[in-house]
Amino acid sequence: MGAVAAWLLPGFGHWWIGQHRHAVILGSAIGSTWLLGLLVGGIDVINYNQTGWWFVAQMLTGPSVLVDRVRERIERKRNPDQTTPALAYEPSLGRSKEQGALFTALAGLLNLLTIIDVLYRDGAPPAVRGAT
Repeated sequence: MGAVAAWLLPGFGHWWIGQHRHAVILGSAIGSTWLLGLLVGGIDVINYNQTGWWFVAQMLTGPSVLVDRVRERIERKRNPDQTTPALAYEPSLGRSKEQGALFTALAGLLNLLTIIDVLYRDGAPPAVRGAT
């Protein structure tokens, strides 16, 4: 259950198993990296249809899946017939989109490491888990 919690919200898996200091450090580091990617590139950097393999890394943080669904809903609401590219937001272009995708993908890969760490520590005896 700790691994699912770590995927849903970075750092929450460590909080779940009682390692509160690790949770705060990892959650703030991964969360700020992910949020910085969104701020640099905008909501358009998390796009399953356009980013391909980057999305695989991005979805390792649960909020990325939610952002992708919200972006799709905004596009469909603004453009229900899907014939004109009218968007309710300004799409990111050039280097800012690439950098935003890189930051959000990096946050996802870092979160994968924390998920693995939670899986290891959750099944380990208290002496191996370390102090909180």
